[in-house]
Amino acid sequence: MTCSRRCVVAGGLAFAACGPQRSDQPGGSLDAGELISCGDLTPGANQVRIELADVPALRTPGSAALVERPDALLNVWVLHLENGCFTALWRVCTHGACDVEPREQSELYCPCHGSRFALDGTVLQGPATRALRSFKVVRQGDALLLER
Repeated sequence: MTCSRRCVVAGGLAFAACGPQRSDQPGGSLDAGELISCGDLTPGANQVRIELADVPALRTPGSAALVERPDALLNVWVLHLENGCFTALWRVCTHGACDVEPREQSELYCPCHGSRFALDGTVLQGPATRALRSFKVVRQGDALLLER
């Protein structure tokens, strides 16, 4: 099973079968400039480049970092999942405009009213009823490309 189409997220946990894949062929070693993809980006899409040198915590699987890019109207949590994939979710709860925060790499939590969100943005527990906006993310060498 490759993950070049999409990472599978169920019950808030990403499956290890969605490990990173080379853009040109499955398996093999990865060079610094190669695209490591856990999802497809739309050609010509509006993409924001995030240099890992600017957010070094994201080099480690299992990490999360808040990425704010006012120039791109971007205010997201980027999570480096244990399986090597990345995901990004809008940081503001859809219920009460409070900031959500990652919790144990399996969900995002709103401390204001207790809403919980899966890593794909879907609501796990209310009072929120709308999903968090999610963004496709792929790694290219020492940068992440986030599709808006």
